[in-house]
Amino acid sequence: MYVGVTAAMRLLAARLMCTLTSFYTHQNETIKIGALLSLTGDNAQQGNLAQNGILVAVDKINEEGGINGKKIKLVIEDTRTDANGTITAMNKIAKLDKVSGIIVTGDTELPIVNQLADNYGIPIIATICTGMIDKNRSDLVFRYCYNEEQEDRYM
Repeated sequence: MYVGVTAAMRLLAARLMCTLTSFYTHQNETIKIGALLSLTGDNAQQGNLAQNGILVAVDKINEEGGINGKKIKLVIEDTRTDANGTITAMNKIAKLDKVSGIIVTGDTELPIVNQLADNYGIPIIATICTGMIDKNRSDLVFRYCYNEEQEDRYM
């Protein structure tokens, strides 16, 4: 899982570096990335495992000098594995924390985050999410795993 999360973090960070405005590039010493995770509720085990992997990846990336010399600051929010928790968490990290990118790991969260992505203009990488959102998927949402249909085809 560590390798996948590290790769996902690097992909997200690379995408962010390409899309950030000069405001972010010149005024901030860190790249603030949000993580919407199911830390409580039905998917808490998955969310907590993902959190551990993301924290290890962020530490490793920062120890290696960050991304283009900028350290990653991670903002983690619990979605409580439900729609209302996801909306609350997404609004907080987008409006208050002003993250530059978001990692989402749960199928409960992904459809909601997909609907809100364009409102905030924040790129999102979906890891571990196999749920189907290929129709009407925001151009800002990037999936980092197979979807259910692809899994069925290859299993």
